[in-house]
Amino acid sequence: MAMRNRILACLLMLLAPHIVFASADITAEDWTRSGFGSPQIHSLRAEELCSDCKDADYALDMDVVLLRKSGWTEEEFLPMLRETAKIYSQCSVRIDRVELALADPPQGRTEWGKYKDEGGATVADLRRAVPVQGRLAVFLLGTFSDNTESTGFSSADWRNSKDTRPPLFNTVFLSTASFIEEYRQERVSNPYNLLAHEMLHVLTRQGSHFNLPELNLLNIWKTRTNMILPQHCAWVQESPLLRKLR
Repeated sequence: MAMRNRILACLLMLLAPHIVFASADITAEDWTRSGFGSPQIHSLRAEELCSDCKDADYALDMDVVLLRKSGWTEEEFLPMLRETAKIYSQCSVRIDRVELALADPPQGRTEWGKYKDEGGATVADLRRAVPVQGRLAVFLLGTFSDNTESTGFSSADWRNSKDTRPPLFNTVFLSTASFIEEYRQERVSNPYNLLAHEMLHVLTRQGSHFNLPELNLLNIWKTRTNMILPQHCAWVQESPLLRKLR
């Protein structure tokens, strides 16, 4: 029965890539079969992420993949994740469950192409390797082989774009460039959470940045803060990635 359900899920993804459907937890065996080495799974619940975020109308589940030898550590990522949970409470959204997988990357690679790579391996290959689709996915990886200065990017079924890549939908990629000293200093003068920012692109399905007089999380970086505007919260709450709680 489990195999039949998985085959059905794969068929749905092929026939209707824009559909988001509920997914089962990914086991260590699932990750191993998909080419990720020595996976360790940690489940983080809402109460571990934000003790003040219990009174929410919507819930979000996420899969996070931390690639070993990428430069990322749990100590670097978890404070960013907890702050993200606090930020989304502005929209009455609770990050309900995060499945954090620590794993060796497929083929032992530490660099992946953002758009192209001489070795033929791009982040799209990483996304396709996730054994079960359906939740927002975050990849923590080293630098992009074709754009070493890029801190990260996100992909979704954008509202106003025909340039869509279904294999990357509902995904955030963060590189180790996001915590080098230059970018730390940038965020001293303009504090904002990069994970929360990229997730906001996905949840609002808004691929561009704004330059609004109200400082907010979707603005261009010089006027970016952790504030989410009411209109942007309304877009977040429309996301099919959320579960309505009441």
